[in-house]
Amino acid sequence: MLELNFVGYEAISAKRQDEPGFSLRIELVDGTSVHVGYYPEANVLSPGAHGTEELKELVTSERQRIKDIVEGRVR
Repeated sequence: MLELNFVGYEAISAKRQDEPGFSLRIELVDGTSVHVGYYPEANVLSPGAHGTEELKELVTSERQRIKDIVEGRVR
C-alpha cells in the first residue's frame, strides 16, 4: 500500500500552477473507490498530497500503455 503525507491545498496549488491534470480513480482495499485530481509533472494529488516516484511511474506507464493501444501501436 502507498502511504502519502498530507501537504495542503496551498502548497499543492503552488507546485502544480497551470499544469493540466486528470482524474485518477483509486480503488481501496474495502472495494470502495475515490476520485482525485492527479498532476504528473508536479507529482501531486488534489486534495493535498505529494505522490511518490512509484505512483508517478505506475500512472505514467499505464497511461502510455493505454495511449499505445488506442493509437494502434500495440496489438
